[in-house]
Amino acid sequence: MFIQGRHALRFLVRKVYYHRNYVQINLNTETLAPLSCQCQNYNREINALLPRELQLDTNSPIPRRVPGYKKHVLVLSPQDKSATELEWMSHWQSKLELNPLWPYSIIGKLKSYLKNTKLGSDVLVNAISMQSGSIKAPKRDPHEKAHIFVLPDMKLYKISQSDVEEFAYFLGEGHTKPLADHKLSFTDFLKGADNVTNETDIIPESRSNNEIFEYEDNLADWLLVCGHNQRDRRCGLIGQALIKQISAEGLYKDKNIAVISHIGGHKFAGNVILYNRTGFNKETGLNQLDSLWFARISPPNIIPLLERINAGEIPKEYYRGGLSMN
Repeated sequence: MFIQGRHALRFLVRKVYYHRNYVQINLNTETLAPLSCQCQNYNREINALLPRELQLDTNSPIPRRVPGYKKHVLVLSPQDKSATELEWMSHWQSKLELNPLWPYSIIGKLKSYLKNTKLGSDVLVNAISMQSGSIKAPKRDPHEKAHIFVLPDMKLYKISQSDVEEFAYFLGEGHTKPLADHKLSFTDFLKGADNVTNETDIIPESRSNNEIFEYEDNLADWLLVCGHNQRDRRCGLIGQALIKQISAEGLYKDKNIAVISHIGGHKFAGNVILYNRTGFNKETGLNQLDSLWFARISPPNIIPLLERINAGEIPKEYYRGGLSMN
């Protein structure tokens, strides 16, 4: 119980220092009153399509917290069957990690194996469905390797079913195990589970077959729109509308755009994550990324949001939080 507590999902509520110097602004000022009205009208239209228990929350402050993580693993969905039969609409069940079909079955397996790694829950795992960009969706073939993009590494891996466990340990920076002889004392009990867990020694297992997996580099920025329809209808409706708006306006043509599975904040849909690469860390040589999370994004305000972000400004009304990576 205490060992598992070490990997409980953490949330960041502290002030974030990004690689780029963003300025937080109020977007809904008097000069942009028409935009606010358009958003309100759109939300009313969406709520009219939803049952009472799934109404969008348009009044509560957006919680300023996001998961604390070091890597984001994106499992690519196969190609859509057709323009009307979308993979993310038809095959993303509510709890996607329970899907037994390949490649989705890799999600649950990765999460399970990652619990016994150095990084643990510091690795987020989601499914994505590519909408545009330089990365193409894999073929609809049960024998096809799973295509997995890892941030902030900016690498695309292709993993076979037999390599999932080793790949998880690779992602988590090493397979670990708790010391078998650790016994809880009464003092441990008084400290609480989290504190005891932090003091519990975790040692790396020696693995002579530590593989280096082949990859393709892709340094483009990302725009991820939550559209997990079977998890929450609000995200399905608004996510699909956002993708159509982005496509119609020709936005972010030089970036990778995808629908992403559950990232929380359903009652504040639509939810969007932006990954903006700022270059390489001069000391480590690693990719530096800013991860920006937003909520209450809809077709009327997606363009102003992206324009402000490109100008180095963060609209506070829609800001969920974020973090700098590497």
